[in-house]
Order: sequence, then C-alpha cells, then structure tokens
Amino acid sequence: VVLTATAERAEGLFREIKSINDDALNIFLYPALGSGIYKKNRTISQDSLSQRLEILKTASEYSVLKEPFIIFATSNSIIDLFPLQEHFGKKSIEIKKGQKLDREKIILSLLEMGYERVNRVYDRGEFSARGDVFDIFDIASADPVRLDLLTDEVKKIFTYDIRDQRLVLSIENLKIFPKINIFNGAFSDKQSRKFSLIGYLKTCIDKFSVVICDPVEVELKLKSDVDLVYRSYEADAQDGRQGDFFISDKKIREEYLKDNFLAHDYLESNEIKE
Repeated sequence: VVLTATAERAEGLFREIKSINDDALNIFLYPALGSGIYKKNRTISQDSLSQRLEILKTASEYSVLKEPFIIFATSNSIIDLFPLQEHFGKKSIEIKKGQKLDREKIILSLLEMGYERVNRVYDRGEFSARGDVFDIFDIASADPVRLDLLTDEVKKIFTYDIRDQRLVLSIENLKIFPKINIFNGAFSDKQSRKFSLIGYLKTCIDKFSVVICDPVEVELKLKSDVDLVYRSYEADAQDGRQGDFFISDKKIREEYLKDNFLAHDYLESNEIKE
C-alpha cells in the first residue's frame, strides 16, 4: 500500500508506476468518497464502487492466487470504514468449469445480486443470457466473462474484450460479487464491526508493506479529514439531521475514528507502520 496526503499525489504515482509496469503486478487506485462518508443512503459513482470492490476481491483471493499487487490510497480514503467481507462472501456466486448449472436459477441469482440483464454487456454489473451463452461483467472485475454451456454443464469460461468481443483468456472458475454498495452507511448497523482498507488487508494477508509518502503531511491531512467528519456531524445534529448518519453518537464515532487512527501517534499505531 502506498499512502499519500492528496488524491493528486496518489494519481500521479499510480500513472507513473502503471506506465513502467510489465503486467507482473496488479496496480490499483483506491478512490476517496468525499465528504459525508458516514451518512446513510450515500451514493457513489459506479466507477468508484467498482474500483474499491475489485481491490477487496483481489485481496480476498490473495491467499489462493498469490498474485502481488500495489494499492495507491489517500488519507481521506482509508478513514472510510465498511463491514467485513461476510456480506459479499455469503452472496457471491462461484462457477467452475464442468459444473452443473441451472440456467434459470443463475439468471434469478444475478438479478437478486443487483445485476441488470441486457441484450449486450457494456458495463460492470450487467449480464446477458442468449441460449447457452452467458456474458457477465462482474462488478469487481476488470474484464467481462463468457460462459459456454452444453445443456446444463459449464463447458468453457473465457474473459473477453468488451470492445471487439474477442476471447482473451480461458479460466477454470470465476467468482461473481454482488452489486451492493457496502460503503453506504445504510448497509451497515451500529453494532457490526467496521474495517478500514488497512484493517481489511490484515484479515486477508499475513504480511504486507505500507509506504507513507511525506508522513508529516499524511498525519496532518488525516487529522484534518477526521475533524471534518466531526464538524459535519455536529452541523447536521444542530439542524436536526443527525439521523442521516449511521454513526449516531460521539462515543461510537470516536471508537470508529480515533481508536482506529488517532488513539496513538499515527505513524506508530497498530493500524499502519512507516
């Protein structure tokens, strides 16, 4: 993980490393979601949701695939907490080559997971079913996948190019994440444990490194971002809108924010080490 104080710095480093990468590494940008990160019913862009879910999916599969990756993130993005993976773990679909598959059940499952059925797939979160051919664009993947069925058995699974429909890579299995905004406060309850990006990585990967660019700037920016959350809550509370937050009192907010990031000196905390 490469942590910066500003989005501009993170995006610049992301582009530089991307330009010299030989595809040996997966490189990701973990986007911030702006102000109001602890409000209920917050909407975020499809691209930001997909970027984040792709990172969480990659991390969750690391113990099996052992594929190295780099994440560029900002102080603002890592104070945004979310529930642990049990939500998308329970509702995700796994499909393997040779597996028996009920066509109507898979269509129903995808619809229940929030996917949109279309004639031709163009965007993440869409799928099409034409006879024995399924095209599915997983919300947490970079490329869509095509399933070829023979009666009720999965014969082939390929990733393909969305632009020219060219088959790219034959794979043995795939995992489809639900199209759910787990970063929406309404999706959480006050009792469920929340994780930052760093905290989540700890649940998936035994050892990983964190590089902090300009540590003093990151610490100052982090404290400023947390302060903005406090002030936003207090302003809404004075206007009678404190119900808009899924974190509803100062004690809980301090547990979520301060205990995770500011209980100790930031650079010496258990959450991140320089």
